[in-house]
Amino acid sequence: MRVRRERDYTGPMAKVEDGLDASTEIDWSKITMPCPDCGLQMVVRRNRANGSRFMGCVGWPVDCRHTAPIPEYVKLRAQGAAVLPGFEA
Repeated sequence: MRVRRERDYTGPMAKVEDGLDASTEIDWSKITMPCPDCGLQMVVRRNRANGSRFMGCVGWPVDCRHTAPIPEYVKLRAQGAAVLPGFEA
């Protein structure tokens, strides 16, 4: 069984990622949401080609292939935005 390691993109590819400035610290392992296709959890994954992050279903590749962009509220919270009533997540 091969173990995948998350690559460290610190070279020229370490640009602003997904609209977040590079100094923003986020614990990506805590960001989950239910998959709209199969109901399993979606977690943050990293694109191997360019280092950008996206939400991907944990059922990939056997059960589900659903992907989605990182939710905007996560990006806003990472940049220090206040939580609006009704939008806690």
